[in-house]
Amino acid sequence: MKRKAFLLFFIILITMMVYSGGNSQSSTTTAGQKVTLKGFAYVTARLMSAVTNFNEVWAFQEAERVTGIHVDWVHPPVGQHVEQCNLMIASGDLPDFMYMPYNDIGGLSKLLADKTIIKLNQYLDAGKLPAYKAIMDKYPAVRRQLLMDDGTLAGFFMLRIREYGGQLGWFSNGGIMLRKDWMDGLNLKVPTTVAEYENVLRAFKTGDPNKNGKADELPLVTSAKNWNDFAQFWGLSTDFYDLNGVAKYGPIEPGFKNYIATMARWQQDGLIDPDWPTVDDRMFQARFLENRAGSHFSLVGTMGTLYDIMKDTIPNVDFIGIQNLKNDSDGKVYSTLLDLRQSFVNEASMITSGCKNIDATLKYLDWTYSAAGYEAFNWGQPNVSYVYKDGQKYFTDEIMNNPKGYPLDRALSQYAMSMCQWSMAKDPDYWVQATLRFPFQYEAIDNWGKVDNAIAMPPISQTPEEVRRFSQIMNDINTLRDETITKIILGNEPVSSLDTMVSKMKDMGIDEAIKIRQAALDRYYARK
Repeated sequence: MKRKAFLLFFIILITMMVYSGGNSQSSTTTAGQKVTLKGFAYVTARLMSAVTNFNEVWAFQEAERVTGIHVDWVHPPVGQHVEQCNLMIASGDLPDFMYMPYNDIGGLSKLLADKTIIKLNQYLDAGKLPAYKAIMDKYPAVRRQLLMDDGTLAGFFMLRIREYGGQLGWFSNGGIMLRKDWMDGLNLKVPTTVAEYENVLRAFKTGDPNKNGKADELPLVTSAKNWNDFAQFWGLSTDFYDLNGVAKYGPIEPGFKNYIATMARWQQDGLIDPDWPTVDDRMFQARFLENRAGSHFSLVGTMGTLYDIMKDTIPNVDFIGIQNLKNDSDGKVYSTLLDLRQSFVNEASMITSGCKNIDATLKYLDWTYSAAGYEAFNWGQPNVSYVYKDGQKYFTDEIMNNPKGYPLDRALSQYAMSMCQWSMAKDPDYWVQATLRFPFQYEAIDNWGKVDNAIAMPPISQTPEEVRRFSQIMNDINTLRDETITKIILGNEPVSSLDTMVSKMKDMGIDEAIKIRQAALDRYYARK
């Protein structure tokens, strides 16, 4: 009798271990009880304007309701996440998972080597990440981006996937913006080449499009950070880029001299705001509000902001975002915008080596990528923050015209994480509704996305030794590049000084740096 009782007890014990995980590897403990995880997540000022903790956001409440898993969150003060995370790692007191911009804390390779975080491959292969795996299976190009060179999957990333013209990426959120009302007043056609764009700038300078009788127009308002944006019209970059699988460094390419010579000519002829080396956001907006600025390499949100501040004082003000200018040598349209090459952001939820309940953590983080999680984290609460109409989702007045007067990002952040940072797949439709308010913005996004060759470097990885050596070489080279470009465009040095610059870069090791980039690029394309 005692033996039977012991066997019965043993069977019950084994059964409880199977369903409870025995070693805390299951998402439930005993019936009716929620599992509690500990999560560390950095936050932005945007989110903190709406809530004080992730658990106050409706989407996280829904995640807890569906999965039965509660998370006790640790949020470092805004701007102190790197320091606080490093202190936490050094202490050895790790949470179950952490959401961080991982390059700020050493990068994925270091975090894995230091055994701070764990690999996810075995759980992906075992079917424990069904939603996350479904996305990777559907989009092999995205899978390549998420894996490290050795095939390791190290985290749950913030994905931004948009299918457009047979390509994957995100929105082309920047390009040349022109004053359409000025163009219409001067009967100018939309430019498609650098030469045609220059003609428009010259017409802006001499044609008095603001009709004040003064020669005070600034045809192109720009800043030092925009020079790379113009280089793409020559099919290159001011930095490294990927031309059909070949790593290139723009400043030593033959076409770079033509690009810099054009910029210098525009500066000399008064087509560029002479204050470009020091212009800031306040000065930039003032140029437009004074009705003096004709063109800018703009973000689509900036177009809306400028229209808001100009519409009441400048009658008929209008903008147009034009397609990237064609490269004269081959007639193709190039783009160095990373969003067209990378479908994720360099942030992720990473399971730590201190995780006490791996299965529960996997379940919780994977749910975000499911159909229900996708809807909750992008759109929030049904019939409160959004509604369905004719098969489409639309934000309600709670978001678009908040009764408390909250701006859109603050209103939405009470319900969803689409305008904030989190490991999720962003919905392109949310972005359109939340960002685009005027017809010219829709047109700009469409025009800027028409690209023949996206040449930004894809998300490559470098070994610690490559990072060390590459930084050692490039720190001085980048300084030389910036100083030389500025001096030439300002007219303080001739364009021929680029030859001297290239010669110096050769002596400083630029060819070795290109080889390092090429090796990383080859490994990227070899990923399965």
